[in-house]
Amino acid sequence: SLPAGILGALALYSLAQAVPLPFSLLRAVAPANADVWARALLPFGELDPPRWASLSLDPGASLIEALRWATYAAVFVTSASISARRGAAWGVALIFLSAVLAALTTVGHGLAGATKVFGLYQPVFRASSWHIGPLLNPNNLAGYLNLGALCGLGLMLTRRPPIPPWVVGIGVML
Repeated sequence: SLPAGILGALALYSLAQAVPLPFSLLRAVAPANADVWARALLPFGELDPPRWASLSLDPGASLIEALRWATYAAVFVTSASISARRGAAWGVALIFLSAVLAALTTVGHGLAGATKVFGLYQPVFRASSWHIGPLLNPNNLAGYLNLGALCGLGLMLTRRPPIPPWVVGIGVML
């Protein structure tokens, strides 16, 4: 599909920026970047510019961005294929159920007075006991729970919901 193609093209574009080029070609294509690469090793006593350098001044970050774009494309293709086979309500129900699960585990951690996530991970920052759960950032947790509640309300209004509406109502109230 077009969106997946665009996301894949952006991944290739980011990947191309990290590919090392001969320095003479880099100087012709991007003189400002070549100047930075030429002076990057001067503090270490290297007077000659590198023989190969990338368009990107931070090739590691460009590789990470390429991986992100490729991941976005893969998620889009996967969600589109699942939606085509099972319908959109299945994906909405999956998001709703995962939000209910996140809410239940967060409340469970709060009731237990837990200081570690699932008893395994100790956060390096001081977190409220009612914010210990799968999402430690309260803003991320609130956003995900809001998304889950809206998905639940949408499920309640579908013609043939995959989950009984009274069960969805309890999850939305949670």
